[in-house]
Amino acid sequence: MYLAKMNNYEVAVAHCAVGFFERNRAETEAKGYDAKRLPPGQYLTERFPVLHVGDVPTYAAGEWTLTITGAVAAPFTIGLDELRALPSVDFTTDIHCVTKWSKFDTVWRGVRVRELFERAGVRSDATHVMAHAEYGYTLSAAPSADGRAAG
Repeated sequence: MYLAKMNNYEVAVAHCAVGFFERNRAETEAKGYDAKRLPPGQYLTERFPVLHVGDVPTYAAGEWTLTITGAVAAPFTIGLDELRALPSVDFTTDIHCVTKWSKFDTVWRGVRVRELFERAGVRSDATHVMAHAEYGYTLSAAPSADGRAAG
């Protein structure tokens, strides 16, 4: 509360600034979503922000590969056509990005990582997964709830 002068009258004014995250959380609830799905400090978006450092690489047919190696019994490399030929599943989940946006009920279709790890024979002493991408970027993933490396 503070006092302000308007036309020579003192008026008590309540300071009620609502920040972006609070407004977004209120809008999320107004849309019928459970606010507990939105972590603190995140905002809900309907779109799918594309975040990429540098140019998005393009690959000619036959250039892209996926290699599963490390703490596995049978390392292997497959190409995109072989990966696409494997059984796929639809999966719906919420995404909470480190850049503070969240997107609810995002539908994905693809091969389960678990299937690829089973093919490679992930060893029981595997503790993490390290993904390597273009431009030297990496991602380290912690074990899943059942203690396996991921998937």
